[in-house]
Amino acid sequence: MGMARAFALAVAAAFLAAPATLAASADDYTITLKETGCVDTPMCFEPANLTVDGGEAVTLNLVNPSENRQPHNLCAQVEGETRCAPGPNDYVQPGDRAQLQFTAPSSAGTITYWCNVPGHRAAGLEGTIHVEASGVQAGVKVNRTGAATGGATPGPTAALTALAVLGTAALVAVGRRREP
Repeated sequence: MGMARAFALAVAAAFLAAPATLAASADDYTITLKETGCVDTPMCFEPANLTVDGGEAVTLNLVNPSENRQPHNLCAQVEGETRCAPGPNDYVQPGDRAQLQFTAPSSAGTITYWCNVPGHRAAGLEGTIHVEASGVQAGVKVNRTGAATGGATPGPTAALTALAVLGTAALVAVGRRREP
């Protein structure tokens, strides 16, 4: 088997495997509850805004630092259903953690998250998750630790397009070598 044909087969195999490997990936995001040091409100989430890809499996890791004095929880409205961690009537004590897991909707939009302890949402414990449709996302994306990263991030559609272009080029090269 010639080198061009082997390359074409490798690209075709990668292209066929790509949808499975580029489907929803699980991303973890850490959200810390702050009872002091917030701007404009007595309490806040840090970060208060996240950006995720549509269809992405999301894990929100809620941290209630030991220096906090109150219990808290984390609720989110995802596709018409309210989900809370650890539960709607359960709370994370200072020094403890909880996880909220869900799959982001496939279409672009927003998900609001908040603490449902009476008075805490009004005191500033509310945030927004921006859901981006697949493809190239421009702007700021918050990574797993809550640090902001800038620039465009290629999504699954961009990767599949690149693989298709490579595959087509390889097949054209193989076809030209066979012509007399």
